[in-house]
Amino acid sequence: MLMLREQELAAPRRSTQVMASAEDVLVPLIRRLQDGDVKALEPLIRQTERLGMGLAMARLGHRQTAEDVLQDAFLTVFQEIGRLREPAAFRTWFCRIVENRCRRLRRRPLPDPLEDDGLAVSGGNTDLLRRLDLQRAMRLLPEEDRSLLFLREVQSMSYDELAVTLGVPLGTVKSRLAEARRRLLAAWNGPQGAAGTSGGKRRGRPSKMPFASLFQVAMWEVCHVV
Repeated sequence: MLMLREQELAAPRRSTQVMASAEDVLVPLIRRLQDGDVKALEPLIRQTERLGMGLAMARLGHRQTAEDVLQDAFLTVFQEIGRLREPAAFRTWFCRIVENRCRRLRRRPLPDPLEDDGLAVSGGNTDLLRRLDLQRAMRLLPEEDRSLLFLREVQSMSYDELAVTLGVPLGTVKSRLAEARRRLLAAWNGPQGAAGTSGGKRRGRPSKMPFASLFQVAMWEVCHVV
């Protein structure tokens, strides 16, 4: 039985070099936009729309509604960009805009998870099966847990960035993240979870993919449901 342990859950953080590279791209665009260069908006959207869409999907689980939220968020960015004092803080500022727009909407359930159909007995693709089960487990979580896990484990936000984005103290971020991980573990390892079984059937060979990578792929797929 493939039980998930809490130590496995934390995905590897992005290197500071990668994060600095992304910031190097965004900061000049933000400064251009703040100086009135509207042509900078389109490349800024291209650089950040996956982040915004992933967060909105984690919250809402409905593509059309998430797209509407994202469109509204970028309109706010265009209108309020002059108020952003530190261009390097754009990512947390933008995520907070998306979060606030999502909170205004009525809660909607995520779409039904992808069905296994015959996958459990055809080819023994353990990584795919674990991803499907992990997706199901994440869909059982409250939307606040999904968005927090997305920002931390997929977007690799620091605790400080999460505190700014969510507008809560650093200690609250850490406790909420710990609770979100525990709830995911419970859903994953529960009777219907992906702890190596599905409907009482053993999932087969252990996964060849490290769990951290598996988690990131599954979480990204859940947050980008077509």
